[in-house]
Amino acid sequence: MSKPHKAFKITTWIRGCNSYARWRFNVVERDNWTCRDCDEIAVPPEAHHIVGLFKIVKDYKITTPEEAGKCKILWDIDNGVTLCDKCHKKRHQGIKLTWKQIGNLFTFMKKKI
Repeated sequence: MSKPHKAFKITTWIRGCNSYARWRFNVVERDNWTCRDCDEIAVPPEAHHIVGLFKIVKDYKITTPEEAGKCKILWDIDNGVTLCDKCHKKRHQGIKLTWKQIGNLFTFMKKKI
């Protein structure tokens, strides 16, 4: 049960690092601040990984910031699209939990182990 917690921890670190902010900006800039699904100006713009962040972390067995830094697909802007909030939510329809709820769930699970 500790593996999901580690994946959550490294994805949280990735989302907070300067490289991720740069990746997001480069995706949005490339797409001219326009949602790729509805063609409206995305306010605020959201950069979305086509191959999802958790999938990348799992498939490439990323457990450290150093490993994340070396993972080319993670930082490839061709693996990203700009979406508006509404379209981004549509892409994640199957996910019904907020990030805070997911964090709380991992904390709960960790206490039960």
